Amino acid sequence: DVDGMSYEELQMAINEIYARHGYIFKDDQLRTYYEQYDWYKETVKPEDFSDSVFNEVEKRNIQTLQRERDARNN
Repeated sequence: DVDGMSYEELQMAINEIYARHGYIFKDDQLRTYYEQYDWYKETVKPEDFSDSVFNEVEKRNIQTLQRERDARNN
């Protein structure tokens, strides 16, 4: 449930979906954060990343999280 999540938690949840698909973060803090997890394997450069790797659930989750994040940012 996104209602109980902070802005930062929303952003990290979005990033985790990307991280689980090997996204190599340009941001040093994000990269360092995800490197602590055994499941994180840096395999895809940002310029080579395609959202076609996401399944339908991941796509809906990203949209929901982004919508909530963006609503709080305005």
